[in-house]
Amino acid sequence: QLSEPDGEPDFNPGDNSKEFVSIVNKASDNIPLRQDFESEYEDQWTSANPNEGMLWEPVLINGKKSMYVNGFANTAINDQSWLVSPVLDFSGAVEASIYYELSYATRGNALDYFYILASTDCGNIYSDTIYTASGPLLALGRTSTGSWVPQNESDWTADLKVLDHLAGKSNIRIAFVFKNGNGNNIYIDNIEFFVSNSPMRITEPFSVYPNPTNDGSAVISFNLPQKSNVTVEVIDNVGKTLINETLPDILNQTFPFGLTGKSAGVYIIRVTAGKSVFYEKLI
Repeated sequence: QLSEPDGEPDFNPGDNSKEFVSIVNKASDNIPLRQDFESEYEDQWTSANPNEGMLWEPVLINGKKSMYVNGFANTAINDQSWLVSPVLDFSGAVEASIYYELSYATRGNALDYFYILASTDCGNIYSDTIYTASGPLLALGRTSTGSWVPQNESDWTADLKVLDHLAGKSNIRIAFVFKNGNGNNIYIDNIEFFVSNSPMRITEPFSVYPNPTNDGSAVISFNLPQKSNVTVEVIDNVGKTLINETLPDILNQTFPFGLTGKSAGVYIIRVTAGKSVFYEKLI
């Protein structure tokens, strides 16, 4: 609130006050990280709009939750809807990437924009544009004259962006921004951070590849439902444990792994994550 500019009464007092909102979210985490919005996310991820307009909101699509912005009904051109991660620690990574799934369709000539932005100072300034797309490039050929709702897997696009320039840093925030052109709705889901720039995505809890292996060398990849410490054991055909190793903060990483120098045969790989135990044969 300003008053008495230059010590005199102001003849135009209507522009002497301004109100703004500053959002503070102290939530933090380290990568790797996954967010599918199926459980509570509000204490970690922030949905915001500089003009207090439309927000990213949860929506149920085919029995699963996603986040979306109703651009079809939003007539406020250039309105910005922000979905912002907690403060993320990349300091333990030498490589990094982000995976996400997006669904959008154009409507007529309306032009919506989608950005992925990064901040290295906890979210004060977003000076790093990781990705930007609009119109047909964003929709990848999908069009709809009505309010867009994805119906099947083909309506979603999976994408991976390399974040190696952020590896080794802390105080990172990633923001997904939809700039409204009153075009159509946009949806995002299954956001996942990796400590690799070419991650191996699998559907089972863990996998050893190649199997069989000719010389004993292989890799082990994980896809756990939540991040936890993991114990990996290799057991031979008489029940003897050859390898017993504990790996911290495992979610979706891939590690070199194998039995180089061991006899040919069938081995059991046992992975213990919390109260869950998983098995796989390695030949």
